[in-house]
Amino acid sequence: MIPALRNAFNAHFTKEKYEAFLHELHNVHIGQIDFRVAETPVFIPKDFKEKMLSACESIVDIIADPDFKKLTKNAIPENVKVPDENSHSHFIAFDFGICVNEDGEYEPQLIEMQGFPTLFAFEVLIPEISEKHFPVPADFSSYLGGYNKESYIQLLKEIIIGNLDPENVILLEIFTKKQKTRIDFYCTEDYVGTKMVCLTELIKEGQKKGDFKKKVDVVLMLNTMVGTVWQSFISKEHYREFTNSQSLTDEEYEIQLKKRLNIHIKTLFKAILTNEA
Repeated sequence: MIPALRNAFNAHFTKEKYEAFLHELHNVHIGQIDFRVAETPVFIPKDFKEKMLSACESIVDIIADPDFKKLTKNAIPENVKVPDENSHSHFIAFDFGICVNEDGEYEPQLIEMQGFPTLFAFEVLIPEISEKHFPVPADFSSYLGGYNKESYIQLLKEIIIGNLDPENVILLEIFTKKQKTRIDFYCTEDYVGTKMVCLTELIKEGQKKGDFKKKVDVVLMLNTMVGTVWQSFISKEHYREFTNSQSLTDEEYEIQLKKRLNIHIKTLFKAILTNEA
């Protein structure tokens, strides 16, 4: 996109430099990067960067609008809505295609949005390693909005941990070490301090201590939990009638339903996991 920078980068690029870069990158957490890492960064001109940022801000302005939920209330069927949803996502990743318009100018076109932090910590590591092996043009950075490595990590901590002790915040997932993007879990632990916890390993630890039964199907257990909660809210009006709760307001009934679900799920898990029902 910037011919002079591309030509300069290509002129200094060698297979040996690329392999040395990959070697150092993969050695940070050996065996944890399953996807291909590109040979080069993309050098984005300022005007194109501003177009992308403007597009992002326009979308975020709509999402952050106090009336957003009212405007989009019909987007999700009533019977599949869940309670206690955030007003908006803490993280959004925008995927843009770089296209050429009718005037022959580059313009970003939105491919998709994701409401979760995809590789947000790995994105700290990769430029840190890359800059040791390849030159970075003056006034160019992988960080936007005036952020640098330190201020970006601080922002991640504020969002993910907040005022809590990092020891009390975990990244809980099933089969954490089999996820395609697990390198980001390791990087998040490095930079933010949150430990990744695999549910299956947690159960195995309980089994070793004798707290849990030896034979537990973790996937079916999770399916049972998700299915129970999902079905409860899909059929909540039937359950409302079954429990003679028609006199309650919608808000009062949801509070009651959540309390009963909470007790039921705990009882269910205790029966599945522990040696006593």
